[in-house]
Amino acid sequence: MVALKYDYPIVNFEVIWGIQRLVDEYGIELHDPTWDLVLTVIELTITHIETSAHTNYKSKISSNLHETISKVEKLIERGQFNGCVGRVYDLIERCAPGRPEGSVLRLVSYLSSSMVPTHATWLDKIRMLVEKYFRNETRTSIRIRVLDILSDIIRTNRAIYEEDLMERVVVPHLQHVDSDSDPAVRNAAAQLLIDLCMDCESKRCLELLDILDKILNRPFELDHGPFVSEAEVPDIRTVIVGLIQIFRVKLYQLPSSHAIKAYKLLVNYLEAHYKKPSVFDNVSILRYMIFECFLQIRANSHYHLGFPEAVTTGSTLSGTSDNVAALSLSPSSTTTSPPPTKLRFSPYLAVDHRHGEKPPGPGSSPPPVSGSTSATSSTSTSSPAPSSGTSTSSGSHLAHHPSCTITHLSLTHACKAVIVCLKQEKDWKVLNLILQEVPQVMQNKALILSRDGVNDVDSLASTLCLMAMRGLLAYPKLSVTLLVLVFHALNFMVMCSLQ
Repeated sequence: MVALKYDYPIVNFEVIWGIQRLVDEYGIELHDPTWDLVLTVIELTITHIETSAHTNYKSKISSNLHETISKVEKLIERGQFNGCVGRVYDLIERCAPGRPEGSVLRLVSYLSSSMVPTHATWLDKIRMLVEKYFRNETRTSIRIRVLDILSDIIRTNRAIYEEDLMERVVVPHLQHVDSDSDPAVRNAAAQLLIDLCMDCESKRCLELLDILDKILNRPFELDHGPFVSEAEVPDIRTVIVGLIQIFRVKLYQLPSSHAIKAYKLLVNYLEAHYKKPSVFDNVSILRYMIFECFLQIRANSHYHLGFPEAVTTGSTLSGTSDNVAALSLSPSSTTTSPPPTKLRFSPYLAVDHRHGEKPPGPGSSPPPVSGSTSATSSTSTSSPAPSSGTSTSSGSHLAHHPSCTITHLSLTHACKAVIVCLKQEKDWKVLNLILQEVPQVMQNKALILSRDGVNDVDSLASTLCLMAMRGLLAYPKLSVTLLVLVFHALNFMVMCSLQ
């Protein structure tokens, strides 16, 4: 022991080599006092490697050290280690940069087991874990594992400690994840942020959506691409799928600002794409998913927005034209009948045709988590909403309830994105979706026709006429595989729906 405290590389090499043989041959038979001495020798060896000025034998000493630690870990896994497990992981933590990935993964799992609210410094431990093994680590599997651990901790403790976890851990360590060079890590971080947004009812949700916005716009800002397939941008796909899910779920919840924010991010992505189409030109599935979501939006006679939802087996479709309708999610399908659906409308979010979206006034405040909500766009005072689990019907108008502030959302930008798509889109799958779905959308007059006579039907009609005149010559990628008759049939079908 005394000799190990001095900078004698040969002595350290001989000692750690002897310890390795001892653990290898008699590890099962050793008991706590002996293990205490063995771990002390390992600790002194780590100190020697960290502080020694001699490079001779250092690599051999380090190799024997890690082999010895690995043998100790195997004993722990088999339940044959009779020493202090916590001390072993303390030593592994000291030399974690040189340990194999599997060893560090076991380490972070062990460290996370003590991160519970009953420990006074549990938040600091979580912060240090994320700092060391996510921000400062380079190995992908370890960083993703830390995000999984963080997700589990938040899911377990969010009822009481969500705000603290968001403020002290999530936002500080993930706010710049968009600049991370590892797409797998960005993808895992995006999924974590989406999961948090789905259940978050506080203003922190908007901060998380801002981080997702930066991930979504990263390829446009760095002029990356062109990407060949969605496999190259898993993080972007995850964000888009997540934002669609957030929009569809938060539409029926307060505060409405979360749904509006998700909607804006999706629209902004479409606008950015058609300004720089070369980046995602070959990844049409991303645009397809967004347009598919937007083209399913409907409005009832009170201009409340909603989506179709599948009807459970055995239920019947009944009710007024406002709240229940048989609707095909895939109108282009002729071989199989689509599952029956009904329309469910939001009690809190309505379409605004005239004013568009306005910033809050000087005296306004964001919508509360419960009760009434202040509009982040233009607002009007109406009925309080019935439970979000039921559809709004004309027979139970919201006027039965004395007060509820309804948030109004302008769909103008989404309509413009559809028109730009008809002008610029080169992928037939996306273009076909638009041409197939627009006639269905045009049947929903409350969504399309404004009470004030302001709408985008004229612009849509002009675009369709231009498409008819130019024909397939304007779409060189489509003219090879698409019949002229099919193209014009779909185009004229949309034009007829404008009448």
